[in-house]
Amino acid sequence: MQMAQHDATETSARTAQSAAATHATKATPMTTGTTPGVLVARTIKVTVVLQPQDVLAIPVRDGQSHVPITIRSATRTLRAQLNTKGVRRAQTAVRESGLDGVAVVLQAKLAAGDLLEEAGLSAQPKGPRP
Repeated sequence: MQMAQHDATETSARTAQSAAATHATKATPMTTGTTPGVLVARTIKVTVVLQPQDVLAIPVRDGQSHVPITIRSATRTLRAQLNTKGVRRAQTAVRESGLDGVAVVLQAKLAAGDLLEEAGLSAQPKGPRP
């Protein structure tokens, strides 16, 4: 009987050590292994503030599920596909709130080739300043 208890206790201890080692591995940041302090990103999230008048100029055709757009900055040209419904909602918000009364933001994941994946557009009316 004592031998069975000893085996059970030893098995429990090994299981606990294994679980602790697994947990420690998951909690440690991923590194390249060659350069200390260099981390590996799973994704890069992008937030772009757009000019409301530019959003109004996006052409949206009936029957089109996505609208291709290009965003230019001083150093990059990004491409994305926006859901037509989201573009129409943002355009409506800009028309209702006016060009100075709304903030238009695009959020996406940056992919290879300056492509923005899973891009979404939102327009938030600005509240009165206190």
